[in-house]
Amino acid sequence: MSSEHSDSDSNDSGSEASQDQSEDSEAAPEAAPQSHDVQEEKEANSTSATGRPSAHTYPIVLPSLPYRCDDDEYNALVEKAYKAIGLLSRISDLAGAKIDLHLEASLFSTAAAGATRPVNPLEDFELCVPFTRKHTNGQHFVPSGPCKATRLGLTTYGVDGLASFPHVLYQNAHGEHVWVLETCKKVCVKAMLVNKKHPNHIVTERHVLDLFNSTLPEGNTPLRSLSFEMRLLFAHTDDYGANVVPVGVGDKTFEKPLSNGCYPPLTQLLEPPEYLRTVDDDALKLTAAYRRVMNEGSVAFPFKARGSCTSNLAIPKHSKFIVRVSPVDPRLRHLTADSEPFLISSKFLSNSNEEGEGGRKRLERGEVYYQPFDGRGVPVKVHVRKRTCVQKNQHGKDGEGRGEY
Repeated sequence: MSSEHSDSDSNDSGSEASQDQSEDSEAAPEAAPQSHDVQEEKEANSTSATGRPSAHTYPIVLPSLPYRCDDDEYNALVEKAYKAIGLLSRISDLAGAKIDLHLEASLFSTAAAGATRPVNPLEDFELCVPFTRKHTNGQHFVPSGPCKATRLGLTTYGVDGLASFPHVLYQNAHGEHVWVLETCKKVCVKAMLVNKKHPNHIVTERHVLDLFNSTLPEGNTPLRSLSFEMRLLFAHTDDYGANVVPVGVGDKTFEKPLSNGCYPPLTQLLEPPEYLRTVDDDALKLTAAYRRVMNEGSVAFPFKARGSCTSNLAIPKHSKFIVRVSPVDPRLRHLTADSEPFLISSKFLSNSNEEGEGGRKRLERGEVYYQPFDGRGVPVKVHVRKRTCVQKNQHGKDGEGRGEY
């Protein structure tokens, strides 16, 4: 009896166990996938109390990539690297690879997923080479009169910084405004430091120097001044995208040679001459007239274009020019600035041949027009008188001499 009872109990318990197992097996297909996904996600996203990634992540530690003030190529590669970091982080999230991108301490405050480009402490500042656009009363010059042109103020003053750049603004047959520089007349190129975010604020070289020197690594020689050099270049570019360099001797880019008559001859487009040969290595070097130190946020280069240095005699014909002002120190080469393109002419002649204009084609000396104060109506013609200059006579008294625009 007892054995039979025990057997029946065991059979009952076995049947109950098998029934429970069958019920569990029926419920398993629904619960198992959910439990597996949740567990995998928790493991993949879990970190220890120390903040280290779990064993299911792939840690990548990247070195510090500081910005360099004197290496544009390096900085461009750093920028690409940080963009790649952000892209890799996004791909890992989408693919579920869970790559832990960890950056060492660097000069930038940035995270792997939201990496930004390195910050240049001088990126808010730039150099500009402005044209003379306004009369001394503050009104803008406008082309007008029979020649549809205007002179831009003073051209023959002997004081540095007063001569206009360029000399003439005219309107061509297509209605476009064209700037013209005339040869053998003094012109003054003036380059200025400006703040791109606050254009009305005055920027001095001392402020830029302090910022630059504060980022120099230990052992590097700090800058004490900002020196700039000026060059005249063609506005059109070569196959490599660089502005073409005018050549006046040898394989020249003008119909006539342009040199100062020395031997061996050197290309000299301007007066005073731009280049000289050094004694040591016979290399070309810019003369002091075109390499100057900035003072109070600006630097000026007075000069004249030589008679044969014209757009009409250039190869190709009617080529335009630019003036480029760049820092002497290569670490600041991002402060390089180009002027707007302009033509060079021996004398400005208008393209107007209408009989109603009396056949007049030449812009007179001192023929200046500016926009009226109300901004509407006919441009105002300035009544220019011949300039008088004070000179010492033989008796030490002041006498008056006559000069012209």
